[in-house]
Amino acid sequence: MDIISGLTSIASSEGVALLGVAPVERFNGAPAGRHPRNFLEKARNVVVIGIPIPKHQDLRLLIPGWSRFLCA
Repeated sequence: MDIISGLTSIASSEGVALLGVAPVERFNGAPAGRHPRNFLEKARNVVVIGIPIPKHQDLRLLIPGWSRFLCA
């Protein structure tokens, strides 16, 4: 089993609806301060997950500090 298959398997068993892996170069042109290498200098890939959020859920209660992860 390769690492992406392993991540997908673990993620689905934990309720993650979507999982994607992209090379860090895919984020070239990201807004200043939002490129993955601004957070982890030696990053080579980025793992992105999507979880279901109930309708009308207040993200401020669900994920404290969530807004720092949003790109403009």
